[in-house]
Amino acid sequence: MRRFPYSAVVLALAVSIASPVSAGDDPMFQFTFLAGTLPDTLYAADSPFMALSTINSGDTLVIEAGVEIQFTTGTSLIVNSGTELFSSEGTSSNLVELKDAGQGQWGGVLLRGSSGAAPFKIREIEYTTATGASSGITIESQQNMVNTTYALRNFESFGNTHGLTLSTSGSAVGSHIAVEFTDCTFSNNTDHGVKADFGGNYLSTRYDNCYFENNGDCGLFMNSTCTTWEVSNSVVSGNDIGFRVLAADSVVVVNWNVIQNNVTYDVETTTNVSTFTSHNFNFNSWSSGTTAEMLSLGTFADITSIYDWWENSSYSVIDYSGYSGGPTGVAEGRFEESTWTDVKEMFR
Repeated sequence: MRRFPYSAVVLALAVSIASPVSAGDDPMFQFTFLAGTLPDTLYAADSPFMALSTINSGDTLVIEAGVEIQFTTGTSLIVNSGTELFSSEGTSSNLVELKDAGQGQWGGVLLRGSSGAAPFKIREIEYTTATGASSGITIESQQNMVNTTYALRNFESFGNTHGLTLSTSGSAVGSHIAVEFTDCTFSNNTDHGVKADFGGNYLSTRYDNCYFENNGDCGLFMNSTCTTWEVSNSVVSGNDIGFRVLAADSVVVVNWNVIQNNVTYDVETTTNVSTFTSHNFNFNSWSSGTTAEMLSLGTFADITSIYDWWENSSYSVIDYSGYSGGPTGVAEGRFEESTWTDVKEMFR
């Protein structure tokens, strides 16, 4: 593999796939440049990488712990529908970092869906960060998409337009996919922490011990049909709107969370329903002011921080029963395990 000055490569506008480039002794300018289809593994020993064009996975793509990839403006990492294994394998002490190259916004990671049942496909992301993108990660479904599992653990998406997007490509009829998020953070994105515009047959998402904080619009934007949303043990705080729920035929179960100090509303639903419908927001910890309202007015009332049936009787209602003002001694607004046990006792 050849090494030559970074500036010469940019001026020539010609790169080799995974070809290392050096610019003298300054380590800030030593990159392995990427273009086209990637090898099966990106090794930490070759890091940092820079993508000068959109890069694509082959049959397999494994990103080792400690890898850093910088993306030039408008480029993306596309995990193709035929890729059987995609794994980003960061650790708590050795992250995988996906970031802009300081030139402008990149496109993010696109996990592209596939049609048909075989073969089984795996998408796993651990201890990975994404920043400076239009969407840190986009999970895309297609028609009859099944047998694909998504697991994101200790993933952090910040400083993007959207932290994560769930979307469809064309008709997603017949799709049935599941996505699990554990210990993930979606914070300081200019629009949504998580944005779901999913029009498929069935999407199941589960968020456990996640943080949706200080996003410019919504912490979670739920505009999806035939969807199950489960959010538990998580913190939703400092966003303009904590939750926005738009889909009438979705199952929403939001229990045992901290939902506090969102600017306009903690929860907003503008779901048009033909019959009276409620969304399950039981056993959550709200701000002291919201809790005082709930204590004063009861479990079925017009609460200032919740926009629902009380504002428009054609919308669904938020069922906030089992409410609490939250525990004392919460560090940075987040529950430690022992504190969370105490919170559960408070709700009994």
